[in-house]
Formats: sequence, structure tokens, C-alpha cells
Amino acid sequence: MWPRRTIAGCLVLAISIFAGQAAQAEIVPVPLIENGMASLRVVHAVNPRLSKLSDHELAILLEEMTAIVKMHFGISLLLDKPKQKTVAELLAAIPKKALDIRGQEIYDFKTGTGNKKRLIDGYLKTLRSWKTPVAKLIDYASPYLVQPVSFRSLRGLAEALTQTHLARLEYWRTQPAADGKPMLDETLANEWIAWDLLGYNNMPFDVIVTNQPVISAEYDDGGLNSALRGGVSAGSTGYSKSGRYRTYSFISTFPFTEYKKLFKGSSDITSRDQAVRLAGKYMAHEIGHMLMLLAHPFANPACVMRPEPLFHFATWAKNLDAKKCQIGSSPAMTPGAAKIGFHPDW
Repeated sequence: MWPRRTIAGCLVLAISIFAGQAAQAEIVPVPLIENGMASLRVVHAVNPRLSKLSDHELAILLEEMTAIVKMHFGISLLLDKPKQKTVAELLAAIPKKALDIRGQEIYDFKTGTGNKKRLIDGYLKTLRSWKTPVAKLIDYASPYLVQPVSFRSLRGLAEALTQTHLARLEYWRTQPAADGKPMLDETLANEWIAWDLLGYNNMPFDVIVTNQPVISAEYDDGGLNSALRGGVSAGSTGYSKSGRYRTYSFISTFPFTEYKKLFKGSSDITSRDQAVRLAGKYMAHEIGHMLMLLAHPFANPACVMRPEPLFHFATWAKNLDAKKCQIGSSPAMTPGAAKIGFHPDW
């Protein structure tokens, strides 16, 4: 995704400038990668209600991630032995102050009390902040919208994105977990905002691999591709006060390994092994945000930094070509193009 708070969402990214508080926010500097090598701490965050990766599958995912990062960014990754925590343990450490403030930006689709007009206005604000030509954004999104853009403007796109987002959220809201209970329960485990705040808790990890579906809607920092997917975040990147590079990234394996649960025609994955490898490749996208603060070159399918609009990750991976998308080849592929904001007093 996009480091939503200043980019985003990608995945959301997502990157991190906070609504109504931009004057207080500081910006993460571009990380210094010495000798072309980066050392990262890894955690496997597991929701025991859901299917998870085996240790062998986790190793494959990390190997794929490492290979793509080297190929496309020229950075060698040194990974610590992965630790394991539950999702509940990881999220419980989020500082209350940060969650109280940012929690106000959560669109409550579970009880049906969300404010649709505010959601549209939030998308409009985010789209404007990217400063990407409106034609490129509309061309990128149009094939995947549930209704066409009524008029070719950022507001027209914001309205179409909101309609798509909410329509597909209804699908996810009704999906059960393996225990027969709703996949998206009453906790905040599915909320992108909760995952985006992990860096405020002195978290001792730089890379998070989780089986938790991150499916939500936010009034601020809405990711373009997460909206097209009905709120699904494949991953995201944000600020980390204890991060080795003051950033961290997570990948949710849900839209990869649970490809049979995705709405019809939205995924091109055909096997579990393929899904695991594609998740690793897509995690390299987040590492590009984390280590180089790269943004989203929407118009170039050869770029690992171009987010996949839906779940056609196999096609996305097939199109990758590092020679056709080199560092510095476009504004989005320039280190520092993504601005990750944070509040030091949180």
C-alpha cells in the first residue's frame, strides 16, 4: 500500500500527516542505508482465530521480499530471526493518547453509524495532498469502480471511491472466520488506524507479517487501492519511534492466502505456495516506502512501487521490471517522495 499518512495506501500507503494537526507534525527523514545493507527485526503477528503461515511459509515470504528488495532497490536485507506474538498483544501496546485521537477518524461501518459525506470529503483532501494529476488517478481507478466517475475531477473520483469502498465493505462485514463468528469482530484488530499507530509504542520490530485481515474505512488518509478493494489493506508503512530507520512496515497475508474468500474475479492467485511468494514480493513494495520513502508511480506497471488496484498480484508481479523503473526515474521513485508524518508527543 501506501504509507498513507503522507502518501498512502497505500496501502495506507498510506503515510502519516494527521488531519487537523499538520502544524504539530514532524516528518521522518530519509533513512540512511549504510553500505547498501539494512538490518531489520521481524515479528509474526498471529490472530489464532484465522489461518496462519507455517514457519516454513514465513521463511519463503521473507526470502521473496529480500530478493525483490535487492533487485529493485539495490539494498541487501539482514533479517533477525522472526519472533511471534498474538495480534492482541501487539495492538495492546498502542498508547491510549494516540488511539483516542486517531480513533476519531475511524468510519464505523460495523454499526452503520459512519458519516458518508465526511468520508467523501476525507478522500477529496487526501487525493489533493498527493498532487498527482487527476487524469492519472482516474485512469488508474476507473476499471475497478462499482460506478463510473460522474465528472472528471477529484471530487468526482472521491465520490466514486466512497461508493465503491462502502459497497464492498458490506461484503467483508458478512464473511465468517473459521469458528463461524464474524471475521471482523468487535475489536480494533481490523482497523488500519490501529496498525498505523504501532510505531508509537517503542515496538521492537521493523517488519510485521500478520494473518489479520485489515479491512476498514477512515475519514482521513484513505488509500486509493484500499478503497477499490472495499477497505482491504495489503500492507502499510508508518512512523516508528524505536524503528532502526524510524519507520516500520506490515503485510497482511489475508488478501494473498485467503484468495478463495475474495469477491469473484478480483484475484488471480491459484495456489497457496504462489500466494505466499506473492505476499513476499508485495512486502518489498512496503520496504520501498520504509527504507527509501518512495511514493506510488501509478502509471508505470513495471514498478514494484505501483500498488495493485485489486488482488491481481500474480499479474502485478509478472509486470515488474527493475530496468524500466529505476530509482530516480520519476518523481514518485525519488527517495523522500513520500512524507511520513508523526507527533513526537504521542
